[in-house]
Amino acid sequence: MNKFIGIGNLCKDIELKYTSNDKTFIQNTIAIKNDFKNINGEYDSEFVNIVVWGKTAEYMAMYARKGMKISIEGRIQTRSYDKSDGTKGYVTEIVCSSIGLLEKITKNSENEVEQTEADPFEDFGNTVEIDDNFLE
Repeated sequence: MNKFIGIGNLCKDIELKYTSNDKTFIQNTIAIKNDFKNINGEYDSEFVNIVVWGKTAEYMAMYARKGMKISIEGRIQTRSYDKSDGTKGYVTEIVCSSIGLLEKITKNSENEVEQTEADPFEDFGNTVEIDDNFLE
């Protein structure tokens, strides 16, 4: 099975591109923080190349911004190309089938997109009571 799921931050502003057949796509990179510390006690990040096609790419071009936290789901693809110096270059990337924007998106009075960190618990109210006695 070839499946990748990850959460990270967009490293570059979105640039919507077109193939010669007018298919829309985006190439970008996301920084995914490792869940373990390095020898210096710090978290490193992996920089993962992504490709997004079609309506999902168009949606991202409208709402996603550099630095935004997103979730991706897709498949790993490795491809080769000829470099200008005559050697072969190789690229490994995630071809995304699904993207989730993990920050709130609002438009201000000038109709510009603004982003804020989403609170996943905002619908629960001010307090959440947890009762361990439900197991008894």
